[in-house]
Amino acid sequence: MVPATEQNLLELRAIEVIWGPQRLLRNISLQVSPQEIIGIIGPNGAGKTTLMSVISGQVSPTSGKVFYQGQDITAWPPHRRCRAGIARTFQIPRPFADMTAWENVAIGIRFGRRRQSAGFLRDQALPYLELVGLTHKADTLGKDLTLSEQRRLEVARALATEPQLVLLDEVAAGLSPKMVRHVAALVEKLRQQGLTLLIIDHFLNLTLEVADRLVVLDRGEKIMEGPPQEIIRHPEVVGAYLGTRRPAKGPPTAGDSPASAERP
Repeated sequence: MVPATEQNLLELRAIEVIWGPQRLLRNISLQVSPQEIIGIIGPNGAGKTTLMSVISGQVSPTSGKVFYQGQDITAWPPHRRCRAGIARTFQIPRPFADMTAWENVAIGIRFGRRRQSAGFLRDQALPYLELVGLTHKADTLGKDLTLSEQRRLEVARALATEPQLVLLDEVAAGLSPKMVRHVAALVEKLRQQGLTLLIIDHFLNLTLEVADRLVVLDRGEKIMEGPPQEIIRHPEVVGAYLGTRRPAKGPPTAGDSPASAERP
């Protein structure tokens, strides 16, 4: 096996995911450079969350390889990938309901580290909450946060693991235009700090602001990738979103159901 190119932080080679009779991903290859921001877009059922779950380890590919920092991590479990610097958020946020916001973030801080006092952890957690605009909710229980606040808490918790690659799944869904701008500014700030980001964005309200490149999925296939303004005007991409797609190949796909049902 030829190693992944050194300048790629992440490389996917011919990823396939078959779930029973259904083919969820078909021959997906992708190269991601350090500090690049990639938008993963496509209609419902395109396979976006499944792809994220392959990268983070929640779903094992039926065939193909995942490389991170030049190393084959295809067989690594999610916790090992997290310790290596891959963090993700989930489309459906599930905070620890009976823990406060800062305690939720502290879980990420403590992952793989030695025990620290509660006071120390709170001090370490507050800057992450500030990044996502939740400082004022530091002592609010996870179950009492709104959906948009829970989405932002997911981001803070992921960042607390000190990743190099961050996978954001519909993090801007349901946010106000003002908050989307805040998230866009945060993404750019994270890139400046050396992070690489992959962002799922069904409604394109975030990726058009921040992405260097869009990758378009439809029925489990990568149909196109390139600069955002070029991609969104392409007839095949417009057709995928509007339902005027080319005929599907092979067995029918079933979207993201198995991937979105799993969490580490």
